[in-house]
Amino acid sequence: MSKIIVYQHVNFQGLSKEFHRDVPNLVNERFNDCISSLKVIGQPWVAYEHINYAGQQRGYEEGEHASVDGNDSFSSLKIITEDLENPEIVLFQHMMRVSHVRPLKSGRPVVKAKIMWDQMVKENERNLKIDEIIGVNQTDTEQSFSTNATKEYESTFGQSVSFSNSTTITAGTTFSMDIVPGISMEANLSVSNTFTVEKSTTQKETSSLNMPAKITPHTKLIVNVIRKEVSVRVPVEFTVTQGKSVKTEYGEYRCSSGKSVYAEFNSEKA
Repeated sequence: MSKIIVYQHVNFQGLSKEFHRDVPNLVNERFNDCISSLKVIGQPWVAYEHINYAGQQRGYEEGEHASVDGNDSFSSLKIITEDLENPEIVLFQHMMRVSHVRPLKSGRPVVKAKIMWDQMVKENERNLKIDEIIGVNQTDTEQSFSTNATKEYESTFGQSVSFSNSTTITAGTTFSMDIVPGISMEANLSVSNTFTVEKSTTQKETSSLNMPAKITPHTKLIVNVIRKEVSVRVPVEFTVTQGKSVKTEYGEYRCSSGKSVYAEFNSEKA
């Protein structure tokens, strides 16, 4: 959500106040003619010299402004919600001379992601042997075997999101996705011109394997510990909102998981 935080003194000191919508009269907010620094999150804001958006005006884009021109002289504030991707200006002949013009830049967009699970494609699935436990009974009588074995095995989980080359989602944009109920993925594009965010984890989990209680005479029992690894890809629909502009884009979510560990049993004559 776009907002502006105004401060009484420079360097974000003194009293402060936060606004999320237009403020036609700062007198009513008890913050008239006392703004010396401000922070803008999201869309740009315009500060006016007088109430009701009159008098001299100054625009402030997203970021931190430790000091402002026109210190202690603002009486109203307005948020810019128009689409600033392709700005236009109209100049008339009988106006005061214009020396230069620079358009305001849009703030960071609000991105919502929806994973389209009904279009999921399974890319790879394999069963990987990660351990082997052997018990041998060479006697003529049945032998007891441990009814439970607990051992720590390594599991993996990785996920990534990629965007189309024509995406308007820029570096620095943060969004979240609901992967499964109760689990979300926070993605932060922190590297310039990087549109794929990867998060991988390798963790150790304790898996409890139940073993047969007995080994018959002259029998070799082989327990294979198997880790099931699966990788899938799923289309993602992104809704990108900047001010009044709303666009729909598409990307792809990829997930690889090797967290399922189980046992397979085989026996042969010893």
